[in-house]
Amino acid sequence: MILLIPLSLNIAKGNFSFAEWEFIEKELIKQIEKALEGTNATFSRFVIDACKYALDNLEEDTKSR
Repeated sequence: MILLIPLSLNIAKGNFSFAEWEFIEKELIKQIEKALEGTNATFSRFVIDACKYALDNLEEDTKSR
């Protein structure tokens, strides 16, 4: 799944206006909801699992340094 963000946004520096951040949030939510269609997973469960996965991988990445 790829989040399509306009090239005009300065992502590398994290300089987002509120409107730009709102656009990113809405697009991300739409893509997550689309990915969950036809499954019995909830949005909340997806977010919790995604965060756990990210934290687990962050820990593994930190340990390997």
